[in-house]
Amino acid sequence: MYAIVDIAGKQFKVEKDRFVYAPNVAGDAGASVEFDRVLLIEDDNGVEIGTPAISGARIAGKILEHGRGDKVIVFKKKRRKGYKKIQGHRQGYTKILIEDILLKGQKASPKQKEEAPKKEVAPKKEEAPKAEAKPKKAPAADTSATQDDLKQINGLGPKFEEALHEHGITTFQQLVDLSSDEITKLSEDVDGITAEMLEDDWIPQAKELIAQSDLKQISGIGPVFEEALNERGYHTLEQISQLTEEEMEALAEIDGLTADLIKNEDWVGQAKKLLKK
Repeated sequence: MYAIVDIAGKQFKVEKDRFVYAPNVAGDAGASVEFDRVLLIEDDNGVEIGTPAISGARIAGKILEHGRGDKVIVFKKKRRKGYKKIQGHRQGYTKILIEDILLKGQKASPKQKEEAPKKEVAPKKEEAPKAEAKPKKAPAADTSATQDDLKQINGLGPKFEEALHEHGITTFQQLVDLSSDEITKLSEDVDGITAEMLEDDWIPQAKELIAQSDLKQISGIGPVFEEALNERGYHTLEQISQLTEEEMEALAEIDGLTADLIKNEDWVGQAKKLLKK
C-alpha cells in the first residue's frame, strides 16, 4: 500500500514505516504530524485518485529530525563591470517516518500508540546487537574520517545516499570502484537506481569530484586553509585555477594567508596542472 501526498507544495510517494525527506515542517523532533492533501492511494482494493485530494484521507507520521542539505554555490558575475559575488545556500529539510496511511473515516490506529513503547522498550532488542555493535563501531569510526558527501552527485539525494551507505558505499572512490556485478546488484536491491544511472551518470560525476574537490593537492594548502577556503565558497580546483587579483586580495583576510603567498606558491598554476591530469 502506498500513497501520493502533497507536502509543502511538493509531491511524495509514501509507504508505511518508510522515511521521507520533506521541506521544513513545523514541529520538534518526536512530534506527530498529519498531512491531509492525499492525491492518490493504492491498496488491495485498487487505486483511488483524488480531485485533486481524497476527502478524509490522511497521512500520519512522526518528525525524526531537522537538517540542512549540502551547500550549493551561487556565483554571480556581470561582464565588464568588475562585479563578482559568491555565496552559499543550504536547503533545510525534515526527516519524517510515515506511521500510517488513513482512509476516509479511519482513526489513527492504536498500533501507533503501541509502537512507541515498543521502540522505547527496545533495550532487549538492543542487547542482542550490542555484542555485534562493538565490531561495527570500529569500522564506523574509520569510515567517518574518509566519508564523502555523496549528495554532491547530481541526482543522488538523501534517500539514495542512505541506501548506498547500507550497502557499504560511503565515498566517491568506492562508487568509482564498483564492479559490474556490484552495479547489477545495486540496481536490483535499491528501488529507483538503475545500472545505466550508475555507469553513465553517477560514477563519471564521482570521478570528477575526486579529481576536483581535494584542494590539499595544491602545495601550500593544508587542512586549515582548505576549510577556510570552503567557508568562502571555494571547493574545487577549477575555482582556484580562475582566481583573480581581486579575489586573492580578498582571501588575504584568512589568518596566515596573503596574496603574495598565493602568487609565490602559484596556486592558480598548480590547480590548472592538476585539472589537466
